[in-house]
Amino acid sequence: MGTELNPRVNKLEVTMHGDRWNTAEIPTYGNKVIAVREGELDIHGADRSVTWTVLTVTANIGDTTITVLDVGDWTAGDDIVLASSDFDMNQAEIVTISDVTGNVVTLTTPLKSRHYGEIETYDTEEIDMRCEVGLLTRNIKIHGSGSYHANPERHGVQIFLFSVGDETSIGRIENMELFNAG
Repeated sequence: MGTELNPRVNKLEVTMHGDRWNTAEIPTYGNKVIAVREGELDIHGADRSVTWTVLTVTANIGDTTITVLDVGDWTAGDDIVLASSDFDMNQAEIVTISDVTGNVVTLTTPLKSRHYGEIETYDTEEIDMRCEVGLLTRNIKIHGSGSYHANPERHGVQIFLFSVGDETSIGRIENMELFNAG
């Protein structure tokens, strides 16, 4: 799926179907698996200009816009994740972009948690406390069928690279979206 010098630019989505108990398996590897034995796996999606940034303004519960340091080529329909800026890791959330104007990102749904976006100064020392924001969307998507919450087995797609004691298998993976995996 593309090469390092010529990454795939078109969309490609691979959905792996099956369940843990009733789907045929590849011996040793199982099912819902991309397995490479003594070989090479190349997956190279299109480069995105900005994949990680920070808030520049605190976003509160119910807000439908966030302001970030840099949006790069983000666009409507992209999914982003806002890290938790609290001790509770469950305050991280995934949201979808509905519009981008400058560095202001409009979301399709209101935020469920507060995300801090400030640099604090103590005496002469600055501490960057801004919440991190990551771009999740890529043009190559590999995932298990269903959703994590709807799948009680938590049985998702897997990628295996295997060589028998000689370290000859090579995996080069970049700019790919992987979800419902395990």
